[in-house]
Amino acid sequence: MNNLLINPQIRTLTSLIDDIKKGNICVPPFQRDFVWTREKIRDLFKSIQQNYPIGSILLWRPDKKYEWKINRTIGKYELLNSENGDTYILDGYQRLSSIFSCLVSPNASLKSSQVDSALFDLFYDLSDESFIYLRSANSRKPFQIPLYVFMSTSEFRKYSRAHMEPFIENATELDVYLDRADELSRKLIDYQLTCVEIKGADIEEAVEIFSRLNSKGEEISVDWMVNALSYKLDFRFADVMDELIAWVADNDFGTIKRDTIFRCFQSSFDKIYFDQKHVEKLAQRHDFKDRIFKAVENIKAAISFLKDDIKMPNCKFLPYGTQLIFLMEFFNHYPNPTSDQKESLEIWFWRTTYSNYFTICSLTDQRKAYEHFVDALRCEDLDDLFYLENNTNQLETQPFPKKIQLGAVRSLAVCLFIERFTPQIIQGMELKKRSNVFYDNIIAEHKNIIMEKEKPFVTWLGFQYKKI
Repeated sequence: MNNLLINPQIRTLTSLIDDIKKGNICVPPFQRDFVWTREKIRDLFKSIQQNYPIGSILLWRPDKKYEWKINRTIGKYELLNSENGDTYILDGYQRLSSIFSCLVSPNASLKSSQVDSALFDLFYDLSDESFIYLRSANSRKPFQIPLYVFMSTSEFRKYSRAHMEPFIENATELDVYLDRADELSRKLIDYQLTCVEIKGADIEEAVEIFSRLNSKGEEISVDWMVNALSYKLDFRFADVMDELIAWVADNDFGTIKRDTIFRCFQSSFDKIYFDQKHVEKLAQRHDFKDRIFKAVENIKAAISFLKDDIKMPNCKFLPYGTQLIFLMEFFNHYPNPTSDQKESLEIWFWRTTYSNYFTICSLTDQRKAYEHFVDALRCEDLDDLFYLENNTNQLETQPFPKKIQLGAVRSLAVCLFIERFTPQIIQGMELKKRSNVFYDNIIAEHKNIIMEKEKPFVTWLGFQYKKI
């Protein structure tokens, strides 16, 4: 790092936009796709309007040339090639894409990208001083102005003469609108933010700096560093995650949390992780790519087990994300389990669920439970998958829920029990209609039947059953 230089600068939106427009700032191939929503874009400009800080931008200008297929797309525009070398966006891509796409005139000599341009068709309503998206082009009022117009005095005057002044007859009202337009224009043009430029670092050093600068700041996308450091392996780790999450949805199992999937990948390297530390070391392993693709198959098998064997309606019914890590490890050892082996896994699932295991046990005990689980798999002792520090202690279930809350493990336990062991009382009900109210109604009508079946099952699992 002898040639390393970290240069913090205060820059205006205008100067950043100019640099991006010239192609001096581009996107590295490991950067995540644009994922922000209209609400996030609107909130960003509300902060700018109020002169609130929006976080720093981290840029990286390496000394050597990387033979990458560089992403020349930012937001809704394709950018020019740079004549001055490439500076890459490390942190702030979502913000810069939003700022650039909303504030650059569509009349600029830039090609359109494949991103949905409607995300960036943001207007400012001068009547109530709010940022809005129009329902349709025909619904626009004279005091609702495209945001990019405010970045140029001459463009605003031209726009005002054509689209505002002929339609606002009240001169006092028009003056108010023009004053408000001037105020917003000044705020946008003069807004300043911190840009930190890293010069002379290689990719590993740039990622390390990024991690350190953000260690106490804004939350980092869980797969960003892994994506950055695995670029040499001819695949984008984020794409693997996206495809897996899409597979879950395509198999009618809902939308699984990205953090849950990431922890599964992270824990596929022989050690369970409850945090996101040291992920950069995993991406530098020689077997990283093979391990990731193997983990994909194991996660798919685990999810199929939950859906087909546990009869889980969708992934929001998963009591603990940690359970998915254990299930993944099971299918890593037993890719084609027998019915008896699956039954042992099902018993483990019900025991960890009804005992609230991953709530009441410390992280230390959970790590021991994972090591115990893996040892049992290796020794083919599947009757001993469930771990207790003291086997003489009998765990208790929580009381039978008075009201169903799908965020509570005890509620999820009874809902899953209904799905698995009393399917006749919900026969014909659509999966997509499963909700708190749905299960409350089922329990109100069939509570005695459910409790009569649940009590001996929970006792058989080895836990004390509480009715109330």
